[in-house]
Amino acid sequence: MAVPFDTGIFSVLDSGSAVLPGAKLFFYTTGTSAKLATYSDRALATPNANPVVADANGRFGPIWLQPADYKVVLTTSADTDPPTSPLVTSDPVPGTSLYTTTYAPTVTAIAGSITTKSATSRYSRIGNTVHFQAVVTVTTNGTGATAVRITLPIAAVAPAVLAGRQTTGGSGLMLQGIISGSVLDITTYANLYPAADGVVLTVSGSYEVA
Repeated sequence: MAVPFDTGIFSVLDSGSAVLPGAKLFFYTTGTSAKLATYSDRALATPNANPVVADANGRFGPIWLQPADYKVVLTTSADTDPPTSPLVTSDPVPGTSLYTTTYAPTVTAIAGSITTKSATSRYSRIGNTVHFQAVVTVTTNGTGATAVRITLPIAAVAPAVLAGRQTTGGSGLMLQGIISGSVLDITTYANLYPAADGVVLTVSGSYEVA
């Protein structure tokens, strides 16, 4: 099963909190200097370049890992291949899923009605913490408005905020998911409605359960 390493939500910063445009991520087999492929899609059909290069905002495109252990090296745009001055090296980085159980959420809108929609999610529970990821596809939005609401596999005992992004359609906007009880409400970071015809929303994070 493919595992998401980066969905393009966050920017890479240096130690002074400055964005690193053109930063590079090199992926190797753990403990070696042999490059190991990553992919831009969950089906592992389209390989990424290696290194993967960040855009002008320091954001990498979607990176999916195959089921293997990686060594990951982060460098500036100026470094060579192979890198000589890595900023960060992480080894091993497991390509096995944190999310072990599938769940089919119910999807609604807080206001109006979404005509055609679907959702998949995966989660795992470790003690009193649930690690959760959901992908919501809005084929036809209809009159849906305010926020997209999905049900959770296990109710939360405390409020939590998850992060996400429009991964298909829209403008690739960053998303926030507000958890309250047994539901997750998804909006843009400007608190606007995140969906439209053909938009896919991906959110992930962790929350506390009893």
